[in-house]
Amino acid sequence: MLALLTILYAVPQVVTSRVTRSDVRVTQLTPPRPKTFDVVEYALNAGTKFTNPFDPNDIAVDATFAHPDGTRLSLPAFWDGKAFRLRFCPTKPGAWTWEVKVQTPTATIQSKKQTIQVASSQATGFVRPSPHDPRYFETENGRTFTPVGLNLCWPDKRGLQSYDDRFAKLQSVGGNFARIWTTQERRLETTEAGLGRYDIESAAFYDGVFQLAQKHGIRTMLTFDDYRVLAKTDYFNAHWDKSPYNAANGGPLKNPVDFFQDPLCRKLYKQRLRYLVARYSAYPSLALWELYNEQDNIPKPGVPTEWFREMTAYLQSIDPYHHPITTSYSWDDKPEVWESSAVGLVQRHLYGQGDTVDFVPIIRDNARKLSRYGKPRLIGEFGITWKEPDIALDKSRRGTPLHDALWASIMSGDAGTALTWWWDNYLEPLDLWPIFTGISKFVAEVDFAHRHFEPLTLDVAGLETLALQDPKTSETILWLHDPASNWKNDAANLAPKTWTGITLTIPTNAPLTIEVWDTRTGAIIQRTKATPASAQVRIPPFQRDLALHLRPR
Repeated sequence: MLALLTILYAVPQVVTSRVTRSDVRVTQLTPPRPKTFDVVEYALNAGTKFTNPFDPNDIAVDATFAHPDGTRLSLPAFWDGKAFRLRFCPTKPGAWTWEVKVQTPTATIQSKKQTIQVASSQATGFVRPSPHDPRYFETENGRTFTPVGLNLCWPDKRGLQSYDDRFAKLQSVGGNFARIWTTQERRLETTEAGLGRYDIESAAFYDGVFQLAQKHGIRTMLTFDDYRVLAKTDYFNAHWDKSPYNAANGGPLKNPVDFFQDPLCRKLYKQRLRYLVARYSAYPSLALWELYNEQDNIPKPGVPTEWFREMTAYLQSIDPYHHPITTSYSWDDKPEVWESSAVGLVQRHLYGQGDTVDFVPIIRDNARKLSRYGKPRLIGEFGITWKEPDIALDKSRRGTPLHDALWASIMSGDAGTALTWWWDNYLEPLDLWPIFTGISKFVAEVDFAHRHFEPLTLDVAGLETLALQDPKTSETILWLHDPASNWKNDAANLAPKTWTGITLTIPTNAPLTIEVWDTRTGAIIQRTKATPASAQVRIPPFQRDLALHLRPR
């Protein structure tokens, strides 16, 4: 059987090679020389009959790329509605050789080997848990990556333009991270597409999101499913009535909780994982995979641990770029899930009930609870209450709860800032973007992945003090917070206290430079020096909060 593979690049220079019928005839359009961590794309016409191009049991198109140093990347191609496409992200410079295999129930077609020359670049590459301190992230070139951002789970009516604008605003205040859902208006699995097939327009939309994220230097966490896809009722909006798995829509399930046991559903879930990897894994702007939003809210008996382990193991096995995997819980997280070797991020969502005014102790205690796993941890959603946007309670419009959550999470040892949930109906209408400025400037100066920060206890009467210190270098970061600085007192128009006359004694075994930071502007307002044995730090007068960074000299 003869198959035709057409390989498309940006700048055409046609090179055609005819091969025997046992091989594949290849037409190649060669671009300018790609660099490391570019996304190189090919369009492939498999030239053979198939019924469902999304089903790898019907037709599977896969490629293998080999580097002279022995590195091999195997990746699937995906159907874009007209042809198969292949996305490759070269992780090293040099001459990569590659070939394509097309597998159908009746034939195996192998292409001849091709070569692509890759030049080096300054791109940082993919995000990984750090081998130096696995509680933090770094990029592939060894630089610390500290997520600073928020949820931007779906667009507004402007579509991709809203992501372009939001990413630009986040970038302008030093942010670098956003959480994205595939489970709202832009679903891949729909009754219209049909079970086992995907909405091509929605799939292409996320291509645009990742490209815009790359443009603005934003890394993303891609959430596959929300618990509501398996919910018949919900406080907000259940989605089971729209599910292609629902028997009422021609699907195999009368009861959504049977999803995790049904053999067909397991097969189709793996098929979707393969499609997600094929389509999106080559984007360096994709930092993490997230299986479920709040999987503990899935109706009982919930997500079986063995199902979770099976699917994460499969995802690991097919992802050539080894993106960290996570899921999320809102209240009842499972140690056996976080202990899984496949999990690269421990994630909780923290909300109040509308009567909690100080979240600092809650964030600190959550960090202590999750520290046992020795993995990066993140507060994936945060809000004064889960029932309504924070704008309803933060009547002063200062954004104090958002500001405090950003600093408390970092200073409690989380791998990144807490991610506010109420982005489109709190942060945006109040233009709270500048709140990210101070924390983004501060964390940019801390090499978390190459230290080994541990909690340091420092008591200051009347203030909440969160501190981390690296025992080897004595590098220390700390945050002083007035608990009376909160949204409720802001709403009552109570003036914050001015704190004066505070001196801190910080243990140290090395000479240090002491920086005192304004947490809102990110400006260093005082710089002094300290000698070994102990650092006496006189704190200048302040209101609400203050941060310190003690650097080795």
